[in-house]
Amino acid sequence: MKIELSNEQYRELVINTAIGAWVRESVLEGRDEAEAQEEATNLQEYLLTFADQFACGDMVEKFDDILVLKEEIEQDEVISFLEDFVEDELFSSLALKLGSRDCTKDLTEEQMNKSLDSGKMPKGFDKAVEKYENEFIEHGIDRLQIVE
Repeated sequence: MKIELSNEQYRELVINTAIGAWVRESVLEGRDEAEAQEEATNLQEYLLTFADQFACGDMVEKFDDILVLKEEIEQDEVISFLEDFVEDELFSSLALKLGSRDCTKDLTEEQMNKSLDSGKMPKGFDKAVEKYENEFIEHGIDRLQIVE
């Protein structure tokens, strides 16, 4: 099988593969999944062997006789993207969980089950989530506290 890519598509493929490898390695870290981690690394290394053919030789360097992304490419296009993604997902997930908590805390178990069975969120859910989304946009976690 042969796949034809433009230079830009190849570059995008390499960056996306690096992002995927970072995510996969993070998830598998600490688990007994060394083989899966190695597969992701091997795929990335294999793709990098074609860098010169796609006018992307400036993206790679050798480290211990292994082709890797240059540090500045990894930092600027992989790590910075992942940091933004993690922050966005943190705030989004937190807003959903806190909004859900707030709009369901006064519901009986029967009301909660009815809501779940209907597939609809309880009344006020969207407004509760929006309140937290706006808070995180404006203040991040600066005003987030645990009150005992």
